[in-house]
Amino acid sequence: MIHLEKNQKMSYRKVYLTGTRNGSDWQQTVISKLTIEYFWEKEDSKKINSTDEEYALADADFLLHVITPKIDHFESISELIDNSNKNPEKTLFCFLLKDGEQEFTLHQQDSMIAIGKMVTKNGGRWFQSLDDSISFLNNE
Repeated sequence: MIHLEKNQKMSYRKVYLTGTRNGSDWQQTVISKLTIEYFWEKEDSKKINSTDEEYALADADFLLHVITPKIDHFESISELIDNSNKNPEKTLFCFLLKDGEQEFTLHQQDSMIAIGKMVTKNGGRWFQSLDDSISFLNNE
């Protein structure tokens, strides 16, 4: 189930948080620092209501894709590239070198850098850290 949450410091902007789940806590880190509205899928959600997801994706001003070493499927990467082609002005990308005890290998880091360059070439934005992406969202 997709959730829309509002913050006390209200902004008319909304961001859809997507990317690595699989026990990663990056979403909580981002949520705790955001001053804008956000959509996100809770980890324990077993099935996404496709109508809710389509609404959230269409209604969001930004799509923040965060990939971490805990990634367990590559659908997130294909969605990122698809969004950077179809909605480049909304697409934001960040990857984390480390997530808990897991780290990207050098080869995987090279792949993430190539993905970041592709997102940028398609017109999206690539951030070097979660804090940079949060700062952008809160100040845009």
